[in-house]
Amino acid sequence: MGAGAFIVLEGPDGAGKTTHARRLVQELEARGLRPVLAREPGGTPIGEKVEVYYATQRDIDQTVMKYHKDLQKEFELLIKEHLRELQADGSGDGSQSEVPVIKIVDTMLKYGYFNRASDIHIEPQDKVTIIRFRIDGLLHDVLTIPKAIHELVVSRIKILAELPTDDHFSAQDGKFRLDMDDDKLDVRVSVVPITGGEKVVLRLLSEKV
Repeated sequence: MGAGAFIVLEGPDGAGKTTHARRLVQELEARGLRPVLAREPGGTPIGEKVEVYYATQRDIDQTVMKYHKDLQKEFELLIKEHLRELQADGSGDGSQSEVPVIKIVDTMLKYGYFNRASDIHIEPQDKVTIIRFRIDGLLHDVLTIPKAIHELVVSRIKILAELPTDDHFSAQDGKFRLDMDDDKLDVRVSVVPITGGEKVVLRLLSEKV
């Protein structure tokens, strides 16, 4: 898939008027792509040349994996930024190093929302933490982050959900709300202590779905 325009085909009620079409437009724009409506909501053709492409399920799966790799690269850059900030933070209060962790959590939630994930699972392993998205009922391994970042990510989520950050041995439940463009995203938080750390499950609930 090149740098050309992507076409959003018109639905029964007009592509610009449906929730799924709006979500698709937002997702494409967030990835730096240019969505184009085949017909304006008023019924007037846009007059642009439309190129039709056919894709097999394997092609689609490979494209999804490409964006998973993009997400991994973005997280690696954020983690490197976090490590640099830790080295430069001579005050010892960690105030500067919190910024990349905030970006890490925000990016994870953004990608989950735009990929229509119903859940995000953050699971600590022996040496890394695996982040999984539940999409269409199936869990997908999306990325891994260093185990050293795990507690910071969990603490950031607890702060958003107004949960105690100093309790690592009790199950905790909370929630918070985020603005996503013209949508509101309710996030239900479940924290469960397991061997190797705290497992976090985030349930994503959009107002528009």
